[in-house]
Parts: sequence; structure tokens; C-alpha cells
Amino acid sequence: MKRLFCAFALCLATVACSDVFEPEFPPNAVLIPAPAQYRVWWEVVESCSGHTRDFDAVRWYRVPIGQGLTLDGESAAGAWFATENSIAIGDGWRTVGSLVRHEILHAILQTGSHPEEYFSDACGDEVACVRDCLDDLALPNAIPLAVEQLNVDATLFPKLPSLARDDGKAVVVVRVRNPYGVNAFVNAQRFAQASCPVGFVLTSISDPGRYDEDCRYLHYNASDTRVYFKPYEMRHLIFDLSLQSSGGPFYAEEVIVSAILMDQRRGTWKTTIAP
Repeated sequence: MKRLFCAFALCLATVACSDVFEPEFPPNAVLIPAPAQYRVWWEVVESCSGHTRDFDAVRWYRVPIGQGLTLDGESAAGAWFATENSIAIGDGWRTVGSLVRHEILHAILQTGSHPEEYFSDACGDEVACVRDCLDDLALPNAIPLAVEQLNVDATLFPKLPSLARDDGKAVVVVRVRNPYGVNAFVNAQRFAQASCPVGFVLTSISDPGRYDEDCRYLHYNASDTRVYFKPYEMRHLIFDLSLQSSGGPFYAEEVIVSAILMDQRRGTWKTTIAP
């Protein structure tokens, strides 16, 4: 049977998705209930791609360690099969968000190819291995920006957070944007001057002492230690958390979501966590 087979081996090999003749779905693959985290990641990919599709229409499989997926004789960590609208993930990779989201994007777009506007641009930070595996290229005629000139905001997923739904799993996406219509860069070393270069904080309104915070650096060009941005480009940082146990922990309550840039809170907004 001819199948559209999409496989991904993280940065150990190139992403490979093509129309090829493949054997039946791996007989060692085991059908599993969709993990709660996957539903939240699905919502994240819907947001970055601008497309929606039924999460429950996908069948999920795990592949035991040592009995991995193969494509053209090479090992792969995950795969999307168009015929069954199925996703299979190797046991060693089932919690690797960028890999799972990569296959989710294929399922949402219903294509085994890698359209650049989605896999590199719109969702390039959400999915592996497009931006993650490549060093940022220097952009021509890029103007220098102070880090403080960047725009930043934070979005909490799911959009209707709940302690019970999806086992309380959640994701915060922090978006850092070049607000100018020109190529630009910021000095990556500048971020080292902050305790929290880029991140988020989720805070209980009733008890500000209960909060969750996480911080990271932006990926940069190793040759000149600059973070490059195309005109109006957004960079995304993805943070997984559990409303039941991370930080707080949180209860059914109102919380404040804030982005952080160079230790300063930005774009603060309020939402309610349901029971």
C-alpha cells in the first residue's frame, strides 16, 4: 500500500517526509490513549499555524524502545501516517514536545511535506527540527536594537485552563517580536546581564506568594553572538507546566500571566483557572 509517511529523527538526521512505498504500519506499534499534554500541544500548534483540526480524529501509537520506526532504512523518532491519520512516537521521545508538535503540525496541515511558511516561519520555534537544528544566519543590513526595544507577550494554553481538564497540563508561549519592518539584531551577551532574560510568571491574585516562573535565552548566531530578527519576526519560547503542581500550586482561582524581558514584567493580563 502506498502511504504518505512522515518521519523525524530530531537533529540526528534530516526531516524526511515523502510519498514512498512503505510496509504496513509497524506491527510493534501499540495504540495508546492520547496523553493529556498532547491535547494542549495541539492547541499550541493550532495557534501558531492558524489552522484548526479535530484532535480526537488522530490515532496515537507508541513504538517500544529497540523496535523503532524506520524510513528508507534509517531510524526515526516519530512519524505521521496520512492514510490512517495516525501518529507513532518512539518510547524514548514521547515527552519531547518539539518532536510531538512536529508530527502534530503534519496532522493539522494534512501534508507530509514541510511548507516553509509553517515549519520554518509561523511554527519554527514550536516544532523540531527546522530552526532548532540550524544556526541563525546573519541577516544583511541588520540594524542594532536595544533588548528593551523588543516587544514581548505571553499566552497561556489551553485558552480555558482547568485543574481537571488535561490533568492540569498547560503551556505558556512567550513571544518576542521585532517591532520594526527591517532586519535587526540584539546582542546576545546583553541577556546575560539579567537574572531572567526572557520568560514568564504566572501568579495567584489571592496569594501572590504562589507563583510559577521560568526563564531562558533566545537562540543566537554563534559566530557573532547576535540574535537576528527578520522584519516584524516573532521568536517563541515554549514552557510546559502543571497547574496542579508547578510553582503555586494553583487552585480554581484568578491568576495573572506576565511575560518577562530583562527582569521586567510585560503584557500582564488576567485569566481564571477552572476547577
